[in-house]
Amino acid sequence: MRKYVFLLIFATVFLPQFSFAQELPKIPSTVDEGKTFGISMITQFPSAALKAWKEQAMFVFRTMWGMSQNLLKTAWKELEKRKPNIKKEFQEEKEEIKADIPDTLDTGRSLWERFKELLE
Repeated sequence: MRKYVFLLIFATVFLPQFSFAQELPKIPSTVDEGKTFGISMITQFPSAALKAWKEQAMFVFRTMWGMSQNLLKTAWKELEKRKPNIKKEFQEEKEEIKADIPDTLDTGRSLWERFKELLE
């Protein structure tokens, strides 16, 4: 419990301090500087987005895809091992249900009569 409290305090107090250590971009003072700053941001954005997509997002997706493929393969192998038992158990359950149906059906009574019996 103490470990979790420590991690919570660390995450809420100290981690935001790292963002203050970054250098803020210079604010343009004239319209021409603002124009060049805006154009440079617009021209750099597509390459930065593409770089983030290729290096980070695709890496995560490929890793998750590989892990899910391994998981599905092992689950499929386990299912193939248990397939005869599953079919056997399914047939047994099917027969039990067929045997229980005549006992549970009370065709002579109406739904209202059965509801009144439940309330009594």
